[in-house]
Amino acid sequence: MRIVVCAKAVPADITDLKVVEGGNRLGYRTYQLNINESDEYALEEAVALKKQHGGDVTMMTVGRSDADRAAYIGLVKGVDRALRIDADLADPEAVAEVLAEALRDIEYDLILCGVESSDNMSSEASISLAERLGLPFAYAVTRIEVSDDTGDDTGVVFVNKEMGGGVEQVVEISLPALLCVQTGIVPMTYAPLREVLKARSKPIETLAAEDLAPGGKTKIRFLDAFPPPKQNRAEIIEGELSTVAAIAVSKVQEAL
Repeated sequence: MRIVVCAKAVPADITDLKVVEGGNRLGYRTYQLNINESDEYALEEAVALKKQHGGDVTMMTVGRSDADRAAYIGLVKGVDRALRIDADLADPEAVAEVLAEALRDIEYDLILCGVESSDNMSSEASISLAERLGLPFAYAVTRIEVSDDTGDDTGVVFVNKEMGGGVEQVVEISLPALLCVQTGIVPMTYAPLREVLKARSKPIETLAAEDLAPGGKTKIRFLDAFPPPKQNRAEIIEGELSTVAAIAVSKVQEAL
């Protein structure tokens, strides 16, 4: 089974957040980039499926050279091939565009992505990628069962996906397909720092975004970025229990 995992490198912690380059992206300082959490669960699921059904796992990421750390973590956890598209893109649509172009030259049965990135939290790139590639997809997937016993040449996957309110839906999807994996789908494994450092000796293929999507550019513009304002709205109510309860009820009624 040929699986591709699309994973994003996100900042571990940021300072000096600001809008730069005419609003095309956000600038910040961070001590390190890590693999996005829900994408890491997609990676774990891909490696688990490879162990069950054989095949190989390719990991793709979009970013500058400091995003290589996400690829190193993937190599430690069982990825067979790591590929980075060299670009600094903040627009999920632009990310989906270069990923789609790169994937046109890669054979795959299944593409796994996380449900969202911890920096943008737009849940957009993976769904846009499926649309661009013309693939069926499922979002918030909590379980994947692969079956190729369909009586024809097309395999299928049976997936459980969250529908809200504690309800899950089970669907059958023909391969190739794209699945947006929910966090917690499988237990997370630990990538020791020593092994991550050793993985730096392994090759990471690099593609230029300009070669994949000439003239492509972001279609969004950042206007401002700032931390939420601090508001001193906490109040301690003292007194007898009945008095405290009456005041609390009064404040709730005023807020309504």
